[in-house]
Amino acid sequence: MNWSGLSRRGFLGAGAAGAAALAAAGGWFWWEGDEARYRAMIGAAVPRVLNVKELAILGAICETVIAVAPGAPSVAEAETARRIDRELIFHEESQLVSDVKLSLALLEHLPALDFLGPRFTELAAAERTRFLHNCETSAWAARRQAFTGIKFLILFFYYCDARTWPSIGYAGPQVAEKLYEGGNTIANLPPLKRAKGA
Repeated sequence: MNWSGLSRRGFLGAGAAGAAALAAAGGWFWWEGDEARYRAMIGAAVPRVLNVKELAILGAICETVIAVAPGAPSVAEAETARRIDRELIFHEESQLVSDVKLSLALLEHLPALDFLGPRFTELAAAERTRFLHNCETSAWAARRQAFTGIKFLILFFYYCDARTWPSIGYAGPQVAEKLYEGGNTIANLPPLKRAKGA
């Protein structure tokens, strides 16, 4: 699905002042990391709009945000991070992509201010949960908006997967789904190439 309702204002839940604060914070916290470590985190995935580091960060946040119900797919099986990356193709000419990238940069490096560690992706599961709770309840608007915007994307794209619907009591649409070639369903994603012997 190409969700045309996704907008910068919808992502941030804020106007120009909030976006400016996010840009300043994200720029401050962005620096290069261990490329090999991030590449190992995303496996064979090839990002389209995000870079390797950003897709790895997004995947780690997905795993923390989603409490997988019995019988429901994992975020990896639902391809949540890759679907968000594909959705951003439709917004490359907008400021939304920059806002997503800045939010990911901020969330990756902000744990240092909570004395939890230098990077979100290096935290243990309990520390990741604690950090994201701190973000969601923070009085600092840029921090709160960065997380709630990313969380919104994750929840939307995870629960668009029909395999998750029984866990939330949704019976599904009344008409059969048609494949839209420019969409971002799992069927639209290129298959991951597995290494020989893997």
